[in-house]
Amino acid sequence: ATRPPSGRPGATTRAPSAPRTTTEPPPASSTRTVTGPVVENEYGNVQVQITLSGTRIVDVVALELPAETAQSDRRSEQVDGRYSGSSGLVVRQQSADVDTVSGATATSNSYKRSLQAAIDRAN
Repeated sequence: ATRPPSGRPGATTRAPSAPRTTTEPPPASSTRTVTGPVVENEYGNVQVQITLSGTRIVDVVALELPAETAQSDRRSEQVDGRYSGSSGLVVRQQSADVDTVSGATATSNSYKRSLQAAIDRAN
């Protein structure tokens, strides 16, 4: 049995109010993801996916990074940590024109090539 809150007679017969999101489109409808191509280098493949809200990059995810050896895995982690995520360098600069990660030139360059292609596809 439902009890009406004190001071509100008839509250049990009133339907719950609709969520406010019914009057405005949910934020997810204005975001989209675009995936860049797989870019090969001597250490493995790199593929990047961006999420945009309108024309603004709001997130970047590396779908594929070299991990064949401990060294390539470590370099991939450095590149991913620097560039990816909603607070990474790419989101902050809104561009694929980001500094190369020292010691991870091939992976950095492959990441930037896949990223630039994703940005080009989004436009």
